[in-house]
Amino acid sequence: MVQYTNCQDPTESAARKERLRQAEEQGEIEEAADRLARSNMVPNGLQITEPFPEVSPARTPIAQRLGSISESQSAFDRLGPRGSPQDQDPLPQSAQQHQKRRVGKPHLRRTTPLSLTMINAGLRKRK
Repeated sequence: MVQYTNCQDPTESAARKERLRQAEEQGEIEEAADRLARSNMVPNGLQITEPFPEVSPARTPIAQRLGSISESQSAFDRLGPRGSPQDQDPLPQSAQQHQKRRVGKPHLRRTTPLSLTMINAGLRKRK
């Protein structure tokens, strides 16, 4: 829906936003989503057992959705008591000994040992 309302012309953008708002009030958005979901289920062989519940077009105020705000608690009260630093677990050994990787080109020499056949192959004389 954001792509629909965003356009170059400011008057057209405002008109599209208003049309979208009206469609939401009338419940057309929910109906379209319901039809889209049903049409996607049928070709895949999924059976629709029960219809989707009807969504009422009336909006619920934010105060009813979130509950009362008369009980204001601070963040510290919601998180609980703070423990002392000795109570906390120390970092595991692997985290303490973790070394940062060096950034840059790798060394030109190989760090893996070569087999004896590879070493002797370089010593033979060419004919």
